[in-house]
Amino acid sequence: MAAVWDFPKFYLDGSLVECTNGSKPVCVALLNEEGSILLNCYVVPNGAVTNWQTNLTTLSSFNDLLECNPVHLEQVLEYLRHFIPADSVLIGHEISAIVDAFGLVKGEDYAALIETSDWFAVQLSATLCQRFTLAHILQHLLGDEIPEAESGKRDPMLDAQYARMLYFSYKDVPYDHPVMHQARQTLYEALPKDKRLVDPALTVRIVGIPEGMDEKEIKKSIVPRQVVHLVEKVADITWSENKGVVTGNTTVIFKTAHDVSQTVLRLHSNPDDWDWVVKKEGQCYAHKQNGIRIEEAEDVSLKVYVHSIPDDWNEGDVKKKLVPEMLQTHVKEIKQTQFKRTKDRSKLLGRTHIMFNEEWCVMEMLRMMQTLFLDDWSWTTQQDGTLLFCHKKENIMVEPALPMTWEELMSVFEPEQPTAREEWQPMQYGWPQETEVEVNVDVDAIGVDEEAGPEEEEAEEQEATEEDETDMELCPEESAMEVC
Repeated sequence: MAAVWDFPKFYLDGSLVECTNGSKPVCVALLNEEGSILLNCYVVPNGAVTNWQTNLTTLSSFNDLLECNPVHLEQVLEYLRHFIPADSVLIGHEISAIVDAFGLVKGEDYAALIETSDWFAVQLSATLCQRFTLAHILQHLLGDEIPEAESGKRDPMLDAQYARMLYFSYKDVPYDHPVMHQARQTLYEALPKDKRLVDPALTVRIVGIPEGMDEKEIKKSIVPRQVVHLVEKVADITWSENKGVVTGNTTVIFKTAHDVSQTVLRLHSNPDDWDWVVKKEGQCYAHKQNGIRIEEAEDVSLKVYVHSIPDDWNEGDVKKKLVPEMLQTHVKEIKQTQFKRTKDRSKLLGRTHIMFNEEWCVMEMLRMMQTLFLDDWSWTTQQDGTLLFCHKKENIMVEPALPMTWEELMSVFEPEQPTAREEWQPMQYGWPQETEVEVNVDVDAIGVDEEAGPEEEEAEEQEATEEDETDMELCPEESAMEVC
């Protein structure tokens, strides 16, 4: 069976307008594998237009469309099916909506769809993804300027050509390759800050702010002073009134996820002022005096940091090669690895964190690394006395997000010693000591002669000898019974 890469390739682009019956195509362009133009025309939407998307299409009315000599949708669809064989691959930048609007069916009208926008999308969380325009990618990765980029208007034929250029530039680079990681990081950092989607892992939400407190006072009074310099931005405060009391909410954005963890650590280590509260709606730190809550704060006791990851590892490799097999089912999340070049620029190394479902998983992983996997791991203490584990072959470093000493780790697994012990005395084995007992017998009362004859004395001695022999046979058993 032929691979997808061997199928004929076509490059598609277009624009949509909003109609009463959904999004409909208003223009389309199609190029073949060599870059020749097969189709480039405007389309008559089959519905009443409610939004012409003028900033993208340059159209503002049906009269503007008529001046472009549009073709009816059914005719354009016939052209597309004529040029595109059923075993073809459609390639473009954010073209899924165009393909769906034309009603093209995978498996019938085409074999596969390649979205170049997916190659560079930054997955900020399970539900949040930062995507980049074709113009932004070309400008910051290939150094090319799209003429319409400044105006914001689009030319589908030109966009299809640039999508073809982008495809050939990165088609042989795997998604998890460090080159792609670096490209995504470059694109994200090149975005203006007001256009960036914020990773939830970089934020904490502050609820119940007293009336009159501004952003500067929040940084001074609420954010721990040791991490104030890590704050990227404090969002505008939203005020609300409840039962006559005015309080505010805001979001504090940090520079990195590690900065958030450092902030939570400061709260965690200050139990005099902050309480860790877990409720059905989530977990938070609550201030004991002013009622302020810091919400959406991750429990750092569930997290392990991983440093110096090789550039050919992905998140699956981190889980498979670092997390013990018995704990892999308890992994909640492995953050997408962020790669950076070393100071000497000689290689790329990554950093991520592993989030478990329960705290005992972190403890068990660290304990197993120190006891069961001594051939692979060694441990040392940092300047502050906290643990750091180092892989002997890969030079990877692992540390708990909640710093702990070796004694603190071992105290979790060692049984608690009793506060007092009874003094132990060794068991006494051997013959019991004989004690002298004084016995007073009234000889006259029992009718025994005061002096016994020789025969009686001999009989008494023989009887006493037999009793002694019997005692010698029973004594070891009796002693054993006493010991038990």
